[in-house]
Amino acid sequence: MTPTIPVPTQASEEDFARAHRHIALDEREHQPLIIERFPAWSDRITYWHIADVGDLTPACALAAIEREVTALLSREHLLVRGGAPASKFLDDLG
Repeated sequence: MTPTIPVPTQASEEDFARAHRHIALDEREHQPLIIERFPAWSDRITYWHIADVGDLTPACALAAIEREVTALLSREHLLVRGGAPASKFLDDLG
């Protein structure tokens, strides 16, 4: 059985208002859309430089996302003692 890939949904103004942190994975792709659709939020987005599917292999994209999440958790002092990687933290969440 082939896993089902969720269909992306468009962000809403309410999504931005509720979120504590706003991150877009691919600045080149997402920044113009944010500026066009949510200009009031455009200067509050953190852009990671992780290309979309087709530009990176899934393994490379996931590794880049893990590095960014680990760095974010480290900056926010959320890494557990011993510097457990983000994948361990995320696995523990669910």
